[in-house]
Amino acid sequence: MRSAKEAVAYAKKIHQIVRYLGICDGNMQEGSFRVDANVSVDPRARRSSGRAPSSRTSTLPLLERAIEYEVDRQIDVIESGGAVVQETRLYDPARDETRAMRSKEEANDYRYFPDPDLLPVELTEDDIAAIVADMPELPDARRERFHERFGLSEYDAGVLTATREMRSTSRPS
Repeated sequence: MRSAKEAVAYAKKIHQIVRYLGICDGNMQEGSFRVDANVSVDPRARRSSGRAPSSRTSTLPLLERAIEYEVDRQIDVIESGGAVVQETRLYDPARDETRAMRSKEEANDYRYFPDPDLLPVELTEDDIAAIVADMPELPDARRERFHERFGLSEYDAGVLTATREMRSTSRPS
């Protein structure tokens, strides 16, 4: 992703889908849905260039602001001749800044490894097909169908398909 807006749009879409499918309530303030973004600025970047998507946040508007702040901070470090330290940072909305939470000595400190307490999940093509067949219609497909089939405006179709709660009241006859 190349901008905070793209990252937020992606997070909003995932948030909508998990709520729509009933996977979770999506309550960010209580930790049911979390978003961690990683910012990596090319050393040749300048403020006028596209922004690249680091901070833990509890709301999507804060995510956008945290990414924008972190991009600016990293560009300042690079332009002043410094090196960006690999670390986990937390966005503080009251101060409108990010601050270090913990540092990483080496890039391999960010490595991913299998959790020894979780068994691997192996899905066959038949398993995937059965899951897809059992899934409800997702919001984007439903919105498009309402627009195409029933001639609803994009706005009206969007309102009727925005949330799971609207799904039960928007079944076509």
